[in-house]
Formats: sequence, C-alpha cells, structure tokens
Amino acid sequence: MSILDCDDTNENINPQMEEMVYNGIDDDCNDLTLDDDLDEDGYDLVEDCDDMDNLINPESIEIPDNDIDENCDGIIEYTTNTKETKKDKITIYPNPTNSVLNIISSSLNLRYVRIYDIEGRLVLSQKIEASIDVRHLKSGLYILRCLDSDYTLMYNEKIVIIP
Repeated sequence: MSILDCDDTNENINPQMEEMVYNGIDDDCNDLTLDDDLDEDGYDLVEDCDDMDNLINPESIEIPDNDIDENCDGIIEYTTNTKETKKDKITIYPNPTNSVLNIISSSLNLRYVRIYDIEGRLVLSQKIEASIDVRHLKSGLYILRCLDSDYTLMYNEKIVIIP
C-alpha cells in the first residue's frame, strides 16, 4: 500500500476520490468523512429511518400525535384522536396475508381504510368493504388505519403481506 492509496487492491479507493454515501466503502480514505450515518446519531441507514435527522433513530422516544415515527418502529403513535372502549370490537384477518384482508367491526362506525408502508407512505386508501384486496402490495410490514366518516382515526394495526 502506498502513502497516497489506502487500498492498493482497488484504484477507486484513494484520498482523491469523492466519498459515495451508503456504499459501505471509505472511498476517500478519510475516517472523518460521513458515509453511512449522515446525521451522526450512531445508526446507519439500515437501522435509521431518517438519516438526515439525528433526533429520529431506534432509541428515540415516540411523540404521540405528530405524524412522525421517531423511533423507527414503523408505527406513528396516536393517542388523542383514537376512540376505543371495551365494547368496541374489530377483527382483521388473515394476518399475515398475500391476497385479501377481511375487516369486521361489531360496534365501530368504520368507513375508510388506509394502509401505509414502513416508511409512512400511503399505499392504499379506500372505503371499507368486507375484504380489502392487497395483492398489489409488496411483501413486508404495513400499518393499517381504520377511520370513521369524519376521518377520525379509530383503529391501528400492523399487518404483514407475505409472498
């Protein structure tokens, strides 16, 4: 290894190279150049759901009702606008599924369903029917939200789409 190169086996790794983020390689041979943890919170892109904000990482405390997943668990916490009582009953099955989800509610006035991917992007929004077709969704973890006619959140549940 020469003084100018930090990896004699790869000509693309040397102090003159521009650091490429998230490639797992120290392209410019400088340990101080940010590569896999741009917000410097101790979590790389695989663990950190927002690598541009050091307050958002798996160790952060979730703040309810702000539409942000601070702790990267895939769930945005809500408390103030969720209506639940012991008599309210909802059943969502099968979970996991690869085709349809059945939604049954005995006392909630559910009208709409929204499904969000693990990054909080809306992937499905429709009126609640006896079954919801999810065949177009990729395999993975999702958040299903049921809303009433005023679009008030009534129910949250993790769902899993399997291949």
